[in-house]
Amino acid sequence: VSFCFTTLRDDHNPPLGSEACLELALVVWSNHVSCQQNLGSRNACDLYSHRVSQACLCIIYLKRCMKYLPWTGEILLNQLHLRCLVYWLFYIYGSIVIQIIVASVLIARIWAIYQMKIWALAALSLGCAALSIPSIVLLQMQASGAHLMENPAPNLISGCPTTINPLAFVPYLPPFIAETILFVLTIYKPLKISRQVSTPLMSQLIIHGTQYYTVVFITLAFIVVGSLFPRTNHVVNGSGFVPV
Repeated sequence: VSFCFTTLRDDHNPPLGSEACLELALVVWSNHVSCQQNLGSRNACDLYSHRVSQACLCIIYLKRCMKYLPWTGEILLNQLHLRCLVYWLFYIYGSIVIQIIVASVLIARIWAIYQMKIWALAALSLGCAALSIPSIVLLQMQASGAHLMENPAPNLISGCPTTINPLAFVPYLPPFIAETILFVLTIYKPLKISRQVSTPLMSQLIIHGTQYYTVVFITLAFIVVGSLFPRTNHVVNGSGFVPV
């Protein structure tokens, strides 16, 4: 028992409560008595009691640590849920930022083609803003209606499980209409000018505009077709390919 309290007063050992100390003392004393009855050697029994006391200390500390494991697991789950929520919000609202950047570049090109007239810039900006409002509203509805599920095995399954809306491509239809209008305006003036005077700049505007619109059209067609089938819906909408 004296060895028990000496161990408890050691600075290298964390302080124990009275119940833990009493439990440790009883275990060491009972093992020490049984050891002397069987072996008869005091030195051997003292060494045996020392090892038993150290093992008991490890068990007591392990019990205390187990009390904090549920808290630790809950904190990790909250962090994973927060990370999934940030990823989902970036997935939703990041597409809005991408649309604004792409529309700004296309508007700047068309504004330069139409000789930087103010009415052209105002009409293009208002038209794109009018077509972007339905897209933003639909994306907000998807964000509010999203249901993030808890990952049952984060060490084995990567990513953030969530329910997928089969109509997730609908918010991207208004921007596609806007890009179609911008594509027509991009190639109309260069084609009209190239009939009279063919310049390398006008040829590049026609080629680049056609290539960009072809990629956008094929991508949107792939998303629409893939979203309509249950087997490919999660692959198309969960891969991050939609906003890009």
